[in-house]
Amino acid sequence: MPTCPGCACLCDDIEVVGAEIRNVCRKGYGIFKSRQKSRLTAAVADRVTDVDAAIEKAAEILCEASSPVIYGLDNSTCEAQRLGLKLAKELNAFVDDTSSVCQGVILEAIYKSRLPSCTLDAVRDNADLVIFWGADPASSHPRHLSKYSYFPRGKKIQKGYEERKAFCIDVRRSPTAEVCKNLVKIPAGADAALINALISFIEGKAPQLPQGTDKREVMELAAAMRRAEFVTIFTGLGLVYSLADVTLLETLLRTLTERCGCEAYIIPMVGHFNMRGMTQTLFKETSLPNKVKFDGGGAKSGASMTEILREGFADAALIIGSDPLSSLPFAAARRLFEIKTITIDPHVTPTTEISTVRIPCAISGVECSGNTVRMDGVEVKLEKMFDVEFLSDEEILRGILERV
Repeated sequence: MPTCPGCACLCDDIEVVGAEIRNVCRKGYGIFKSRQKSRLTAAVADRVTDVDAAIEKAAEILCEASSPVIYGLDNSTCEAQRLGLKLAKELNAFVDDTSSVCQGVILEAIYKSRLPSCTLDAVRDNADLVIFWGADPASSHPRHLSKYSYFPRGKKIQKGYEERKAFCIDVRRSPTAEVCKNLVKIPAGADAALINALISFIEGKAPQLPQGTDKREVMELAAAMRRAEFVTIFTGLGLVYSLADVTLLETLLRTLTERCGCEAYIIPMVGHFNMRGMTQTLFKETSLPNKVKFDGGGAKSGASMTEILREGFADAALIIGSDPLSSLPFAAARRLFEIKTITIDPHVTPTTEISTVRIPCAISGVECSGNTVRMDGVEVKLEKMFDVEFLSDEEILRGILERV
């Protein structure tokens, strides 16, 4: 069956019957419906042109730049990502993706074996306790709960949600909390204090509860953690933005395994369908998951796209499958108006509208095939479902690379 590129769950059980798509969530349906809406047209300096001319101009801009940045690629195949890094080496460019402002810190800790992780299949089969911390998969990953983390029956957890406990830790009662019923509501920024309180509970000490939390809710969570045999914490941005680093998470998981004798794992709730692939590819190449600067064939720690734009480090930008004008702080993103910007994207976006060069591409996993990596690190093959005249981002990057 084809695989859906709607999110990093990469559900592999969808059905395509003619032009009809079945067994997809609302996000997946939106990806397929987008084929018919707001498709990008090749242009240079606001003048419509053909794709070859746009690729030629993109290569010219990048060659003339003294300090280019390549940004995005989280919605591209692994093959395109590798070409993007090869191009960055040739240009001595900065490279960054959206992980630098979201799950990058968790992914880096997993790659460095600081945080233990597991597969979604292992969660479905074995997890008797799942915790959604600062995450709302019912909204962000609509089939996550039904396919992997809460409802499904597994090899060991054969009754599914009837014998699997699920907690949400959040600043509000999210749709996921409505489903799971168990909510530990905390004030914004109180995550570190809650982790310390949970560690104290698990160790049998009197905890200092974060101000504004319900003692009963915290004790119920701590008791569930002490009883559990297989715990998985799904980390969302609410947790990532609250913690200074992952040290406390390491301590919590280590305390669970040592004191309770259970298995305890972290899985980041990655949004873009191949962010994990991008960070993994970059980490294997440079030992860094994002914010890289290539120089003379080598790589060193660079800066995030926000910092690059805000500080004026780049004089040209190649943006692939991303919309920084919408997603980054405008104080930094407005710098894109001042430098030569090339955008490769299937659709018209605010960023394409201000780009010097616009290059339309096929939608990965829908109109072109390739490999990708699920949020848990499992490699998944994407199959093309519809024939189109658009080039893939892999083919476009290869064309630019041949001209550099």
